[in-house]
Amino acid sequence: MRWSALAVAAVVAAVAVLLHARMLAASALDAATHLLQQEDNAVIAGDPAALASVFTPGATASLQSASNRLQYVQDWAQARGARFIGVRVEVAARELQASADGDVARMAVTVSEAFTYVWDAHPDSPQTFGLGTRRKLELVRRDGVWRIASQTFIDPLDQETRLPGPATPGHAAYLPAPLPAPAPRPGYDAEAAVRYADTFCGAAPGCGNGGLYNSAFRDYNAGGGDCTNFTSQILHVGGGIPEGSGWSYEGGAAGDGSLAWVRAPSLLAYILARGRGRVLARGTYAELVARGPDGHSAADALAPGDLIAYFEGGRVVHFGLVAGRDAGGYPVVDTHTADRYHVPWDLGWDQSTQFIFVRLGDTVPTPAARALAARLAGTRPARGCAG
Repeated sequence: MRWSALAVAAVVAAVAVLLHARMLAASALDAATHLLQQEDNAVIAGDPAALASVFTPGATASLQSASNRLQYVQDWAQARGARFIGVRVEVAARELQASADGDVARMAVTVSEAFTYVWDAHPDSPQTFGLGTRRKLELVRRDGVWRIASQTFIDPLDQETRLPGPATPGHAAYLPAPLPAPAPRPGYDAEAAVRYADTFCGAAPGCGNGGLYNSAFRDYNAGGGDCTNFTSQILHVGGGIPEGSGWSYEGGAAGDGSLAWVRAPSLLAYILARGRGRVLARGTYAELVARGPDGHSAADALAPGDLIAYFEGGRVVHFGLVAGRDAGGYPVVDTHTADRYHVPWDLGWDQSTQFIFVRLGDTVPTPAARALAARLAGTRPARGCAG
């Protein structure tokens, strides 16, 4: 009887510990959601004091990163003639540990953010885009108040930190005058490509598939970034471009892709050298939105299913698929790493970024395309967007 009582007491104690741990974890996750909502509210309001209140006094690096984000978002909105009017944040824990007293919590989370904005020229047409990021957080509670002690993640609203210097957007505002939709593109189903991108773009609000990637492919987020792998999926599974020598994927979720499948410079080199697409235009934001003698800019030609390559530091570092245009006529993109759903195509990039607009579909490679492909093939893989 005595041993039986001891066994029951042990079980009761173990259950109590488990329930306490779960309670602490739930409390910490609720605190993280509240703090990240406060952070984003401060960012879109341009309120540095409110932003600082989210972080502990010693969280210097994390606060500076958040302050950079705030400044960039405000600069971008002012330069483009836009205004952010709301944001909604949801947080899902992937890993979570809380101290015994519940005053320190360390977690790996997926953060889903829905940002609502309006253009000055279209104040009655609010638009919403989605972002999904994977973050590591440390929260500390003092006197009953939670704050962020550290936060690390690839920030889609501060991509320009890959280059030195301030986050200053381009010097020209884009006033869209879209051109008619392009003729059918042989060898490429643009509409199906967009449907695939919208379905499998991940944790960004607006994406389909329950916010999950396509489980038939490996997730490269832990190995440098998944944007090129996702782009290859869009072009092949969605757009119907057949695999070819040097561009292929094998093995399902535990498999791997070729260099051109997972590395940004190699994929663009493959597209151009093999005649799977052609360059529409290349330049900085200011150059691509400048109007020519016909009254149109290069950005006016962008259509759903087109590809945008982001070029920094001498190499391609990212891809976005043009998913359409918002109510103001502004081209929007879907991507991975970070996950994006219908985000303005230049948001998060700086005045030094070059953009390469690519129209997919069978074509005959020009000498210029082959030369660019050769240069790209010789560059190192892009950090943050390579397998």
